[in-house]
Amino acid sequence: MLSTLQPLELHNGDRMSRDEFMRRWEQIPELKHAELIKRVVYLPSQVSIAQGSYKTFFGGLLRNYAHLSKQNLLVTGNTTLVSPDGSSLQPDVAMARRGRVRLGTKYLVQIPDLVVEISYSSQAYDLWSETCRLPCGGIA
Repeated sequence: MLSTLQPLELHNGDRMSRDEFMRRWEQIPELKHAELIKRVVYLPSQVSIAQGSYKTFFGGLLRNYAHLSKQNLLVTGNTTLVSPDGSSLQPDVAMARRGRVRLGTKYLVQIPDLVVEISYSSQAYDLWSETCRLPCGGIA
């Protein structure tokens, strides 16, 4: 008798390699936001109206700046960034010069020029992950 395969899952605190993380994440299409920081999986809490409003504000602000400055800038929101240290991050908003940033087939594979990270809820969790995550991902 064939054994049934368990569906792959990701849980807060799971420890794994980036390859395993990406393999699992790509097989869960309903999961839109997940990060791997120093081999530890982080799943975000629900987004409040205020936090969503700040993300929209900063995304719009940077898009307007990119348009008005007439520079060749790429502005993204919640785009996966595969960092050199093996982490897989999803900054709320990121901006990069198109000639400087390397794009993979699906994800950013080089650190953007600017990252905006909104932490509005779950203060203890957000403050710890934000202070660790950005320097760990090569963003200072």
